[in-house]
This record gives sequence, structure tokens and C-alpha cells, in this order.
Amino acid sequence: MLSRYDAVRDLHHWTYKIPGMLAWGMIAGVAFAMVEYPAVALACIRLLGLYVVLRVFVALLFYPLGLYQIHRARTRAQRSAGAPILRSVHHVVIVPNHNEPATILARTLDGLARQSCARRRLIVVLAMEASESGADTKARMLRRRYAGKFARFIVTIHPADLPDEVPGKGANQRWAARQVRVMLERDFGASGKRRCVLKTISGACRGRYAC
Repeated sequence: MLSRYDAVRDLHHWTYKIPGMLAWGMIAGVAFAMVEYPAVALACIRLLGLYVVLRVFVALLFYPLGLYQIHRARTRAQRSAGAPILRSVHHVVIVPNHNEPATILARTLDGLARQSCARRRLIVVLAMEASESGADTKARMLRRRYAGKFARFIVTIHPADLPDEVPGKGANQRWAARQVRVMLERDFGASGKRRCVLKTISGACRGRYAC
């Protein structure tokens, strides 16, 4: 796909043939010089060989230096991961659901529990709907199952038929976020000493992605 920054949009424009023409012209010029001016051709070949040797030498010299820089950057990143400002960050993950099977939710929560920071800094919010039959029972069962696996496991129940509200996933998320905000401000305060990163997910999730 052509970019709007392309100077010439016609791929068959003669300007696109210039690189190929230069390459073939150089090859033809070297062949001609080897017949008519062999000394000049030999000097050019020697300079080209010297250039290739220098490029190989530079690559051999800076390749280990590049590996060292990568290793040092990774070490610095690992050390900074334990810095006080990062240790104070809590990840709030809202899992909105409605008539979601407990097995699907368990798969999602298992993925979250595998995070390295789950017990210290991961706050899971199970956003339930009051209109779902058996929502309380399912929430209590999941809370017992995952007790102690997260920094906090919060269950919110979104009331049905709220005035001036369109029912749906977005309304459930908004309700859960407001409830959690009140809880966190009550426990952590609003001074900014503790920071929270809000995330929302739905369905099943796997892997190590939260922390």
C-alpha cells in the first residue's frame, strides 16, 4: 500500500528504475575498466575488498558490545522492577460477566493468578449482574476458591434497571469501577502514595501479561 508521503505513486515511473540502472552501470563500468584500464579496475576492487574487511571488523568489534548493552539494559530493568515507586503500583483488573460459566471465569482467574505480582499487587474485581440468577452463589464459590491468591478479590453486583442507564457490559464496568474507587480511596487514601492501574478484560485469558 502506497503512503501519502510517496513522491511518485506510479510504481512504473522511470525514477524507480534508477537504482537498478546504477547497479548495472557499475557492473558494466568495472567490466569495461578491466579491459581498457586494468590498473584502475584493480585499484577499485582492492578498495572494495578493504571496505568489506573493515565492515566485518566493525561488526565483530561491536557485536559483543551490543550484547553487553542489551544485558546491562535488562539488568537495569529487573532492578527497577523492585523500585519503591513500582512496588506501590496496584493493578486493578475488572472482569465483567453475565451468565458466564464458572469454568470460563476460573480459566480467566487462573491466568491472573499466575502473574508474578498477583499476591502482592493484583486486585481482581469480579463484576456481576444482579439480573443473573445465582450470581451471588457463583461469586461466593469463586471467592473461596481464589482466596489468598490475589492482593484483593472484590465482588460487585450491578443493580438491574437503574434509571438513565443503558444495560450492558459498559454499565457493569462503570458501576464496578466506581465501587472499587470508593474502596481504594477509603483504604489507600487519595494522597497518591499508592497508584492503581485499571484494566478490564472479559472472557478467558491466559499467559503472563498483567505484571
